[in-house]
Amino acid sequence: MATDDYDYEWEKEVEEFEKSKACVKGLVDFGIKKVPRFFINISEKLPNRDYTKDGLRVEIPIVDFKGIDRGGGRRIEIIDEIRRASKTWGFFQMINHGVPMSALDAILESTQRFHEQPKEAKMELYYSNSRHNMRFYIINGHLKKTDVAGWGDAFLCTFMDDVVDPEVIPPICRDEIIEYMKHMINMRNFLSKLLSKALGISLDFLEQMQYMKSECLLCLYYPAYPNKI
Repeated sequence: MATDDYDYEWEKEVEEFEKSKACVKGLVDFGIKKVPRFFINISEKLPNRDYTKDGLRVEIPIVDFKGIDRGGGRRIEIIDEIRRASKTWGFFQMINHGVPMSALDAILESTQRFHEQPKEAKMELYYSNSRHNMRFYIINGHLKKTDVAGWGDAFLCTFMDDVVDPEVIPPICRDEIIEYMKHMINMRNFLSKLLSKALGISLDFLEQMQYMKSECLLCLYYPAYPNKI
């Protein structure tokens, strides 16, 4: 498409979309045949996210936690891997972390159930009128005219100081979120101890840095595109 095809009333289209409080899934349920223009990136060349600007392939460090409960040499190896990843990248991917597959499967299934509800069941949680720690919104909300909207919806659940009132979590996913977050909080506390060892930082200092502990669970949903863009 020519760039001129995108000279349209951007503010009006976005305002109408946000007033619906139905997000992307709402568009799909409505039966649209064409993706709205503010979702389309008209850049001639999109960046290749597999490579850095210097042409080096991006390889995120992976730390395998298998065997850490045995202690000894294996625990030292894992701490060394955490040290290298933290110093060179600042983050890493964890595998064999001990979170039960049942909890992982349950949170995925409950995420799908939440997002596939009728829009009326989710509108009270829409970000513009949400009053508590549960928010429903398009993936990159608060759009500016230079932005391209993300084709996906998000449900954010925030545990302030590791606590949230269960009653504010939608019943359709309440039990699964509470169970999953228990595992995430336990993992955070365990990982803090390993980071303390790996980086030579006192655990007391790390806990002071987390004086107001906040854990966020972001449940994403990507509906299928219509046939035409």
